[in-house]
Amino acid sequence: MYKLLIILLMLYPSANIIASVTDENQLLIQATNHYLQSLPDISSDTHFKISIPQAAQKNNHCKNLNFSIINRNNQGRSLRLEVLCDDPDSWHSIFTANVISPKKYFVAAHDLDIGTVISDSDITVLHEYNALLSTAIISEKEKILGLTVTHPIQINKFFLRSDLKPSRGLMIGQTIKIISRGKGFQIFNKGKLLNNPSNGQFARVETSSKKLVTGVVEGTTVVDILN
Repeated sequence: MYKLLIILLMLYPSANIIASVTDENQLLIQATNHYLQSLPDISSDTHFKISIPQAAQKNNHCKNLNFSIINRNNQGRSLRLEVLCDDPDSWHSIFTANVISPKKYFVAAHDLDIGTVISDSDITVLHEYNALLSTAIISEKEKILGLTVTHPIQINKFFLRSDLKPSRGLMIGQTIKIISRGKGFQIFNKGKLLNNPSNGQFARVETSSKKLVTGVVEGTTVVDILN
């Protein structure tokens, strides 16, 4: 029993130290984030990934922190900060903060039942930070509109390819929206279908300038041109 008591006494303070380091780390992140969001050229809803050196995390018992920017890289997407503590046990350190930009995704505006043909009122925007989309998700609004729900979709859920199907096939002679993409750009155009493709199939399209292009149908109105 005596040995067990000794072991518990040895473990108890070490657990407190681990917890206090975690708490201090969070306070430093909050203070750094508050400073960055107060900068005139930073939006109040901008998110940051903040890297704090281990020494600063362990030694921080500071109530008065002074921040200054050393430099910015990558068009202001990465910032290096000098942090000074004015308390009696003063210290200083260098922090790094990277800007995390929100990404816009389309999700269901409300619960969608089987058989629903997706319209604009069924779609809303969700902003997430550093989210990565699965290829199973349809991420563009134009490619969701007009599709029919084959499995129930709950509010704020992504539109999965497996939960949707075209309401009808496309017809020869139908005017279709064309999107041609390249690195850092996309071009919109319209053309006339030369075959009867369904969603995910190849379409042959004649553009307004009589150029023949081939692409893949997504939804009922968009063709991604194969470059």
